[in-house]
Amino acid sequence: MTGGAPRRRALAYAAAGIAALVAASGCARLLTRPARVATHDATAIIAAGAARERALAGLRLTLSVRATAGPPAARLAAPAYLAIDDADHLRLQVLSPFGPTVLDLATDADAFTLRLPMRGETRRGAIDVAALAAGTTPEDERMIVALALLFRPKMDRRRCRAAGPAAVNCALAADLTVTTTVDAALRPTREDFLGPGGRPLFTAVFEDYGGAAGSALPGRITISGDGGDGALVIRVVKARRPGESAA
Repeated sequence: MTGGAPRRRALAYAAAGIAALVAASGCARLLTRPARVATHDATAIIAAGAARERALAGLRLTLSVRATAGPPAARLAAPAYLAIDDADHLRLQVLSPFGPTVLDLATDADAFTLRLPMRGETRRGAIDVAALAAGTTPEDERMIVALALLFRPKMDRRRCRAAGPAAVNCALAADLTVTTTVDAALRPTREDFLGPGGRPLFTAVFEDYGGAAGSALPGRITISGDGGDGALVIRVVKARRPGESAA
């Protein structure tokens, strides 16, 4: 294995930070009825989104992650575990398909620590949203920053505005916004993170929700960058909320 392959695999795995998205079906029907577009007031979207964000604290997720590009090892589905203590403190551990831990990522506010045990390497860096918006985030840290942003609070009526019949656009920082689109149950189906002038930075798509309730978690997620050169696909195997048994 080349020296760069583990780092690219680490980048791919680090994107695995949340709850979920559905795989596309692989074949399209010749005749389909157009999907009915839900219409929601921006106030309702913001209120439902804020409630979902608060409910993430203390969540524990068992995941399966794989990349759609990169070295062959990164394209194998690998088990992973994500602990969300709060918006500033995440812990992601990714195992190889054969058992050993290959990646251990922890965030602490605007800082992160990435350990690669199989290489005996530890890296520390910053979750710098200004650098992300400017396009100067190092390539092998972009997905780490993306993971952190997925769990940052977004929904606030003071910085969000309507962006269509079922979407709101929220300012996260100078020159950085996110447009969140929701379904009929006010659950997010897509988040588009945008830089200056609406330049795409990365996108997260959520589907396969486990139930019809507005509080249901998605079953899979796809995170893709603006380069169109592959994506991270995450499947949620198990979710445990605070107070629930580990069994």
